[in-house]
Amino acid sequence: MSQSTKALKKRLPQLLQKNDPTICPHCWFEFLPEKAFFIAGHPELSAGGDPVLGNFAKLRLSPSEVKVDSKGVFRDSKGYHVPDRACPRCHLQIPLELLEKRPIFLSVAGPSAGGKTYFLTVMLHVLRLLLNTKFDISFDYSDSAELKTFTDLEDKLFNMGGDKWTFLEKTFPAGIFNVVTLDGVKVELPKPILFLMKPTATFVEDKLTKKEMVQTFALYDNAGELFELGRDLDPTFRAIEHLGVADAIMFVFDPLQDEKTQSKLIKNGNKDPGLLELVKENKIVPQDKMLLSVITNAKRLRNLNHSEKIEIPLLVCVQKFDVWKSLLPSWAMIDDGSIEFFQTKGVFGLDYPELNRNSLLIRAFINDISPSFVTMAEANFTSVRFFSVSAFGGSPEMSEVGGETKLAVRSGHLQPFRVADPILWFMRNLKLIRGATKENQCSNTAEIVASDNEGFIVKFPDSGKRIKLDREYAGLIVRDPWNGKDVKIPMIDKPN
Repeated sequence: MSQSTKALKKRLPQLLQKNDPTICPHCWFEFLPEKAFFIAGHPELSAGGDPVLGNFAKLRLSPSEVKVDSKGVFRDSKGYHVPDRACPRCHLQIPLELLEKRPIFLSVAGPSAGGKTYFLTVMLHVLRLLLNTKFDISFDYSDSAELKTFTDLEDKLFNMGGDKWTFLEKTFPAGIFNVVTLDGVKVELPKPILFLMKPTATFVEDKLTKKEMVQTFALYDNAGELFELGRDLDPTFRAIEHLGVADAIMFVFDPLQDEKTQSKLIKNGNKDPGLLELVKENKIVPQDKMLLSVITNAKRLRNLNHSEKIEIPLLVCVQKFDVWKSLLPSWAMIDDGSIEFFQTKGVFGLDYPELNRNSLLIRAFINDISPSFVTMAEANFTSVRFFSVSAFGGSPEMSEVGGETKLAVRSGHLQPFRVADPILWFMRNLKLIRGATKENQCSNTAEIVASDNEGFIVKFPDSGKRIKLDREYAGLIVRDPWNGKDVKIPMIDKPN
């Protein structure tokens, strides 16, 4: 089954069909919903545990071992109700909504100490609020055994109360993986963060019905060490195999771990405690090498050769914007949001043209400090977007937490900046949320130099610089990332 965004777009209205296969979010096994196992209810049935999950797990039952009573209720051989389902391969629990639709998979990668877990936790917290208040969509936790792993992180940052200092442990805490026995071998599988998306009672949309809007998301947060080049591929450790089914990859880029950025910020007198700590530890990470590892593994898991592109978006989330924004040109202003209100319709929409414009500005910044990263990204993905984000919105402080002096933040006092932009852009790309456009005029027009199935190369009129753009840029007004002047990108026909 193709995992490309294009294919997924076409499939969204059809994914509700019961005879469509789903994919396990734990081991990525594809199966028909009616083949899902049941989790035994009666204690006696689980006395010996489960052969895949171990001695202390509830026994999983195949569909042939379960009966349906006169009321349509599934029951085990002892007559106990068995409402919970499981994957027929890894036997881990699968929320019922995942049997209705194949999940949308999001992989998260990036360097250690880059704020990846902070970013993901804050992003999901803010995203849930924005979807509810602006788009009449609920984006809630899916009922799964792994739920507590994420809610504990969210509570630390937002719900501790009492103005307490807090911090998150780096990814890799005990219990982040599920250990199961597959084909007689114990393997480690990552715990996904699962969300259920569905419209609220006030949802209004012309193009999609409420039923078609119901969707599940599976997100994966892995430690940066897993994306280091040359890492030995242990076949029993399958933590990053979600790259093979991902519908988008989010790369959390940390400019503060770049030597050039560190030097510029220190020279400008920046006193951010996180920056000073990285400089003190001589923490410099070549993130182009980490991206190469992501690309190599994604292609390996998708059976692609080195010359083929990965047909999903790469969303480059450039963290800690509040620290490095002073390095942007004075004209490269980025405000605090891209959600617009349509007065005539009484609804909100995502100003995705603005996100595309901003992407070119952030691309120019990353291209200055790591041109190989930009080249590699655009050579291996069909679409790439760059986003300026900040999980904290301000600097952390050195504080004593749990008897240790750590870089910490005050729970409930974060001021996130545009953290939801990457996933909002992706949702709009899949037509799951409304888009918004503004009427703008511009007499300066870029020249189309060449085009192909993926997009086109344009030349900016004043700077004379060229850049490859995908087709979503056609007809938009952008800022030339080399001089800040407004330029219109021409419309373009599809190539013959």
